[in-house]
Amino acid sequence: MTMKKISLWGITAILTALFCGCSGSKTSTDEEYIAFIQEILTSAYQEEASPEPFNNAFDRNDFAQRIIALGDIPASSKKELVEFLESYFQPGDDLLRKVKEDGAEYQLLKFYRQNDTAHALFRLYNGGISMEDWTLVTRKNQIYVADICNVISGLNWSDEWNMNACLYLSIQSDHFFLFEKLIGINQLVGQEAYAQADSLYTWVEQACQTNLYAQVLRLNLVSQSQSFDSLGRYAEHFLQLFPAHEDIIHFYLLQNAIHNGAMPQVDSLCKRLEQDWGYDPIYFLYKAWGYKAAEQLPESMRMLDSLIAYMPLVYDFYNYKLDLYDEMDDDEGFVRQLEKTDELFSASEEDIPFYESTYPNRVKSAAYREWKQKHLVKLAAENQP
Repeated sequence: MTMKKISLWGITAILTALFCGCSGSKTSTDEEYIAFIQEILTSAYQEEASPEPFNNAFDRNDFAQRIIALGDIPASSKKELVEFLESYFQPGDDLLRKVKEDGAEYQLLKFYRQNDTAHALFRLYNGGISMEDWTLVTRKNQIYVADICNVISGLNWSDEWNMNACLYLSIQSDHFFLFEKLIGINQLVGQEAYAQADSLYTWVEQACQTNLYAQVLRLNLVSQSQSFDSLGRYAEHFLQLFPAHEDIIHFYLLQNAIHNGAMPQVDSLCKRLEQDWGYDPIYFLYKAWGYKAAEQLPESMRMLDSLIAYMPLVYDFYNYKLDLYDEMDDDEGFVRQLEKTDELFSASEEDIPFYESTYPNRVKSAAYREWKQKHLVKLAAENQP
């Protein structure tokens, strides 16, 4: 089903709160960084959106130097690397695709400094949840994004574009082959082929003891395939290797607790992540998933209603409610939710086939058939030239 467009939730309010929350010692540099971030994100959510603010947010020469520092591409190839990045590295175009086609919702959680380097931490929702930590720098009075780390995977954009550039420049190395294997293992985890992923990981484990992405991949694998206690033991090992990344441990402990419907752990870990990353209404979604796994469906519904109060234009959340009505065998609630969805979102030709294949037990009622006829009229009206 096509994701409907949603707006950037609360970006102006969050930025205002950051300004107001600063002490008297805030610097103009902080204000410039915040304004830079606001320009990028608001431009992506305008009706006539532009990719240029984010496309121009990276210094290609500096980004190329970060890639060369990884050791795969020789400094003698920098000119070719910069030309490759200028042609293919267009983050603004990717941002607009996420926003306009996938309905991505960015939430700025906090702006902070670490070792005198400015950072902006975002949560991104576009069906899945990811965290992006932008490293910001100023050179010659111009602000740039130096790199972006996907916090939940431990993978930097410079790592990904190093892989892309190696393929483009036909450069192969031990580091390149290691990342290639890790990406393959990650795909197996996504396919829930946990035993196969675990077996392949043992072949590369010794080569990546200090590789953050590799160790986070292992953390994710253990989180999805083993018990909470087993994950806790591996988390201790992970923390010894990467003491500055305790927040990643909290996330994967939460993922495991949600899967098992362990609500005391879900609640406590949401509080820990709020301390790590700042307040975010998405915690209501984590709790809704946990209650659903625990088969406490009314509580799950209550969490979704709280989430929608903060983020009312995310289409997925209404389908999550349909899932609950289906599990509760509630035909009336199911149809009421369809009617509410029709009030908020445009109709699609994919809607009815999706509902009837996904919820076969709900589409037999007279109430559903009545809604279906109204929905077809709505679809026809919206498609008139």
